[in-house]
Amino acid sequence: MLRHLISLFVAVTALAVIPHPDDAPKPLSPAESAKAFALPAGIKIELLASEPLIHEPSGVCWDERGRMFVCELHGYNVEGQHDIDELNKSGELDLEVRRIQASEASKKKAEAETYGTVKLVLDTDGDGVMDKAEVWADRLPPCYGLAPGNGGIIVACAPDIVFLKDTDGDNKPDVQEKLFTGFGTGALERGINAPTWGPDNWLYFGRGWNGGSITGPHLAKPVTLPATDFRIRADGSAVEPVSGSTKTIGMAFTEGGDRFVATTTHPGLFVTPIPWRYLARNPDAAAPVLDSPASDDTKVYPIAPTHPWRLKREQHAEYFAFYRKISLSDAAASGYFTSACSPLVYHDSMLPGLHGHYLVCEPAQNLVHRSEIIRDGTRLRLQRVKGEEHSEFLASRDAWFHPMSLATTPDGCVAIVDFYREIIEDYSAIPRHLQQQYGVINGRDRGRIWKLVPETKPKSASINLAALDDAALVKELSSDLSWRRRTAQRMLIEQKSPALVPELRQRMDSGDTQAMMMLSDLGELSAHDQAMRLLKMGRGMMPEASQFSLALLAGDFTDQDAGSKLLLGLARDHGDLRWMDAAIASSAHKRERAILSDLARAPSKSAPVMTNLAGIIAARGDEKEITESIAALEAASFQGKALEVLKLGLEDTKPLASKVDVPAPTAPTAEQIAGWEKRVPEVLAALKQKPDLDAGKVLFQSICAACHRSHGMGFTVGPDLDAEFQRAPEVILRDVLFPSEAARPGYETMMVKTQRGETLLGITASDSPTSLTLHLPGGVERTVLRKRADIRTIRNVSLMPAGLGDALKPDQIANIIAFLRSVPKAP
Repeated sequence: MLRHLISLFVAVTALAVIPHPDDAPKPLSPAESAKAFALPAGIKIELLASEPLIHEPSGVCWDERGRMFVCELHGYNVEGQHDIDELNKSGELDLEVRRIQASEASKKKAEAETYGTVKLVLDTDGDGVMDKAEVWADRLPPCYGLAPGNGGIIVACAPDIVFLKDTDGDNKPDVQEKLFTGFGTGALERGINAPTWGPDNWLYFGRGWNGGSITGPHLAKPVTLPATDFRIRADGSAVEPVSGSTKTIGMAFTEGGDRFVATTTHPGLFVTPIPWRYLARNPDAAAPVLDSPASDDTKVYPIAPTHPWRLKREQHAEYFAFYRKISLSDAAASGYFTSACSPLVYHDSMLPGLHGHYLVCEPAQNLVHRSEIIRDGTRLRLQRVKGEEHSEFLASRDAWFHPMSLATTPDGCVAIVDFYREIIEDYSAIPRHLQQQYGVINGRDRGRIWKLVPETKPKSASINLAALDDAALVKELSSDLSWRRRTAQRMLIEQKSPALVPELRQRMDSGDTQAMMMLSDLGELSAHDQAMRLLKMGRGMMPEASQFSLALLAGDFTDQDAGSKLLLGLARDHGDLRWMDAAIASSAHKRERAILSDLARAPSKSAPVMTNLAGIIAARGDEKEITESIAALEAASFQGKALEVLKLGLEDTKPLASKVDVPAPTAPTAEQIAGWEKRVPEVLAALKQKPDLDAGKVLFQSICAACHRSHGMGFTVGPDLDAEFQRAPEVILRDVLFPSEAARPGYETMMVKTQRGETLLGITASDSPTSLTLHLPGGVERTVLRKRADIRTIRNVSLMPAGLGDALKPDQIANIIAFLRSVPKAP
């Protein structure tokens, strides 16, 4: 009998084992992986570092002594693995079509394995491959990049920015300080990231999760940052917002100071070239969109075999239908940008044919993409390089190769940080039954850093710039190698060298606009002097981007008449340039009416500028100013949109016939929550009955469509609900009954009270120093000036009304959920 029970137990246990497919790609040794790359002629790849020295690397940099530092990000997808480990104990595959997060218990368990590490890696035998590592910091928050600065290393590890320094030269840090703290944290896929030195000698960071008040030991007072990228002074004395925001990781600067940021589905976004401080200069002007795709090209050409989980998801009819509704790139197993990150503009000539080109990682497709940067008026575009119309700059046949960061090396080559592992995608994007079979953390003990080098590599000079005096550092400003130029510049500024300013003035006199920018940032050159130097070129011969710069500089002239005269000329000659209206508006504070009146007499190309100035005057709501502006335009016999805008503004100055006092939304009480919890079993029972999809559709249209979109109906004020069929019905039920329980980031409720007496409740569409644009129910967008409104963020309270559990019957809620989870038929 006992023997029979043991045999039965063994048989049941065997049946409970989750199958592990044998079609998953296998890891390669560094030597084998090196052979798997396809590269342009004249370029080869070498290994810089690999496991066991490093694992899960997320960034690399070199300090002024030429020492190489690596940061690591540990814990990626671990919560998902713990979740499926628990699920696998059931011995059953979860085949339900949905996308869900790990359980709270699994997330809690993963915390101990989620952290960051910083290492100094050394090549002790001179063979070019790192063979020793010194741990500089361990158990930091997860690290998303690092950079040299102020004689040490600065690390992005939300909620902190940490400074590490070796003061006695023993290769071990004796300073570890939180320069700043208070940055937001959330899912591990995102955090403040990729510290990158800008040409203005500020250190720029990609945005992470929204945070609170930023503080630091060297900061005069706390700073609240908007949802944009930001920059810091390396000594911790300043942190401030910048225009544009990366949607993944990283950014890249051109030699002229223009900036690109990253997004998942395009090679890059071009940041509107109006610095945040200029946007803030005119509190009455609404800001333009601050970043936009620099290319319409969304395709990539990988050569690695597609991971089977991707193929199986694509071949699964229900999963494909869901992802196809979002976009083809989401549905397809491969061939599209899905994870673009960490761009780099290559400023050197060591690698043949690459100077001035734009590189960006695409980790999910095992490649690095290249684009040529094309000037298009005041903006920059990205386009594929000739000869790579259907191929990539670098691609690997090794499916475990996942490039996630790029850096210029001290000798003018390019380092590639490889988060080497089987699966790079966020676990929740993988169907759960495939997670169970393949696992989501295989290879977390691995990691590599590669180096692109020319086929014939010249002997490198010493890279220890820390040993140089000021005179030698000044000479390095003319180096052929960008790392040496920028490191020398940074050191001279950090050391407050008296040799720097004379050198920059000499360079500026020779026509170096970069030197002129640096002098301006150092406070050694006024806006008027900068403009006069640009004007020496002659306005007719000046590039359009320089005309745009003049419009920004004019706002800082001490001679207001000279500034206004310059703005009038720019508006008439170049008012149709992209963003020229915003640039002129930023410089025209309190001069809008005078400039508008002058332009009305001879508009030329100034129509966009006039419309924008009229909008600013109208938004201020001063009835006398608006009336006088209308009179000035009519006296000049001007007819156009600017006049229409002013007349609408005049109407808007009249008080509302009746004002409705809308109270701020509040979180439900404990008693309300308890009452709704009692209704959950009733609705769950109703969900098991045959649904009435038509009734659910009618209810969705009447109750939900004002703020949500699904099946081609409604408005995307709140989250788009086209993806609901992949979510469990019980999860959707909690969203309906308890909308504030798990409000999603980016959908915080905003309450605005205008001076006219309106109360607006909505979701932020875009944010700027001077204005806020809201998505309102019904799909309406409304922009308000900060100075003319009381704006509040209602935290932890959803815009979606609570109490639907009281207003709707269980079968009605079940029908809405069934409608949301139904898959629309293809047209």
